[in-house]
Amino acid sequence: MTIHICSTAACVGRLTKKEMKDPEIVLAALKQDPRISVWDLEDNRPLQRTIETLVKEGRIVKADTPYPYYGFKVVEVE
Repeated sequence: MTIHICSTAACVGRLTKKEMKDPEIVLAALKQDPRISVWDLEDNRPLQRTIETLVKEGRIVKADTPYPYYGFKVVEVE
């Protein structure tokens, strides 16, 4: 018997719902792994709001990442 385990959850996807609402926690997770699976982002309105806030503040920018992920580059503030 062969068992395949497949997980698309990146660092942000492993956060709790409460943590996903905190921009600083999401930013720290993106520094570890700059990807968010399409399912983690599209099915989670609070996380969408947090990502939108971080983009508006210029703290992250979208990056090209292959499906099934969205990619973000953390902008280091000098």
